[in-house]
Amino acid sequence: MAARRGDNDGAEATKENGQVKDDDTASFEKDDEILNRMKETAATLGLPPLKVCVMSATLDVKTFQAFFPGSSLIKIPGRQFPVQVVYTDQIYEDYIDAALKTVIQIYKNTPDGDVLVFLTGQDEIEDLASLLKKYLEDLVP
Repeated sequence: MAARRGDNDGAEATKENGQVKDDDTASFEKDDEILNRMKETAATLGLPPLKVCVMSATLDVKTFQAFFPGSSLIKIPGRQFPVQVVYTDQIYEDYIDAALKTVIQIYKNTPDGDVLVFLTGQDEIEDLASLLKKYLEDLVP
């Protein structure tokens, strides 16, 4: 399932100190300010520096390293496969049920391939896995 942006696709701008800033720039600056305050607070309390490990197939490395100066990069080559992305244009109150129905529809109507569903947490993953297992068991006499 995916969240949809509005018609302006995030192109709104604000004027601050005589400069026009888009939402992404303003958000980046706010994040930078929060990070700096966290660093100052940690230093004041005598806490060790924050260590973060980020794994992403789509990360913009230059932007990330600009935000975290001195950060290291370990690049692990991977394989790419053709992917068809499918979104719903409706909002479903029970997104687990909607995901179940979508996976079953893809399973029935697509000859080969795998299905990847993004869910919000372990409970949702286990719930959907259990429902899919029950559905598949019901198919076999």
